[in-house]
Amino acid sequence: MEKSLSSQRLKKYINPSDAGMEPAFERYAWNIKLSQSLYPCLSLAEITLRNHLDMGFSKKFGNDWLLNGSVLLRYQEEQVKKAKDNLAEYKKAVTK
Repeated sequence: MEKSLSSQRLKKYINPSDAGMEPAFERYAWNIKLSQSLYPCLSLAEITLRNHLDMGFSKKFGNDWLLNGSVLLRYQEEQVKKAKDNLAEYKKAVTK
């Protein structure tokens, strides 16, 4: 495993008192498991934040705030329009 992971990546898991690299690999694996366990919470927080932002912008600028020139810059509006067109091409629903 030492050959697969860079020394830069592993160095923060190495403790000078360790006998060999096995404890560093164990800490690295534990960190991966911890990250995996936090992912659902982060995902929920992102969705909640996005929905609250949409509710606030919709209340202040109207439901079509993404494309009505109120909030986004022109190139951002073009990206939103392109994404909507792409969804329409594949007959997929546009959601917020």
